[in-house]
Amino acid sequence: MALCIGLDAHAKTCVYVVKDDAGTTVDRGTLPSTPADLSLLAERYPGAEVVVEASSVTEWIVDRLTDLGMAVVPAHPVNIRRVLGKKNDEVDAGFLVDAHRLGCLPRSYVPPKPIRALRQLARRCAFLTKERTRFKNRVHAILKRRGIRFLDPDTEDDVPDVFARKHRDRLLAVDDPEIPVLLELIDAVTGKREALDEELLAVSQGTPDVRWLRTIPGFGPLVAVALYAEAGDLSRFRSADAFAAYLGLVPTEAQSGETRVRGHITRRGPGHVRWLLNQAAWQHARLCPSSSVTKDYRRLLRRAGRKRAITAASRRLARVGYCLLRERRPFTLNDHGRAS
Repeated sequence: MALCIGLDAHAKTCVYVVKDDAGTTVDRGTLPSTPADLSLLAERYPGAEVVVEASSVTEWIVDRLTDLGMAVVPAHPVNIRRVLGKKNDEVDAGFLVDAHRLGCLPRSYVPPKPIRALRQLARRCAFLTKERTRFKNRVHAILKRRGIRFLDPDTEDDVPDVFARKHRDRLLAVDDPEIPVLLELIDAVTGKREALDEELLAVSQGTPDVRWLRTIPGFGPLVAVALYAEAGDLSRFRSADAFAAYLGLVPTEAQSGETRVRGHITRRGPGHVRWLLNQAAWQHARLCPSSSVTKDYRRLLRRAGRKRAITAASRRLARVGYCLLRERRPFTLNDHGRAS
């Protein structure tokens, strides 16, 4: 008799429901979310299949149960529709088993540990970059509010970088208590970011797939590593458009009869990758004016504005990246971002 366990996992507790092939409940209960208690559950039902809904707390649970030799099915939370009415953890756990047995439970992709490590590295770098930008924007806002401009004595124009070391004394001389604190935070974040840059560079040089992505104009080590790590197993995407949809870069769509309305992008998937692709798209338009991505960007810029144009360019770059990873080759000006 094959058993299946539905596990509704939370930070402190896990509610489980065990059912047999006939759908009869064999056992149910609640256990603490600890490795030791999960081990006891695995010992009680060796060889059982475990269905757990993917969330922020399930990564270590999936690893632990897999190490214990259990077959784990991570269920994707998107499009899971439970029966309306009574809703509690036990009902959710039982629903996971029933939906999995019926074959209507969308499965979540769990990347191997090396890919997960690269994802965390890219996410840390993106987070630190955003925080540094936020602190710098705060300093710019203070200077603007006070009407202070740093001018170049030779050209009488604004200096290109007020945070350069040669301007540090001028910044500290501004009578504002926030500026010294913000400069300390900027220095601290910059130091951490530079340390991670060495890891990113080593990965980008030692991973062939990342090297292919770095041939795209505007793609630095961070963008290339982030896109490679989030892609994971490319076989799960049927096309370049599916990959762009996974990144949340395709527009929403509502259709009824002959009426079809397309809205803003879905914003599903990793937000930091969309942000990085936007930054890369600006650089690509500047560095590679003859590419089809840049030409489409300029055409949309006149018709739809900067935001929509750069979003479309990011979507095209994601599709180009998919093609390079799938075909394992460098970027050429003949790339149109479409799967051949």
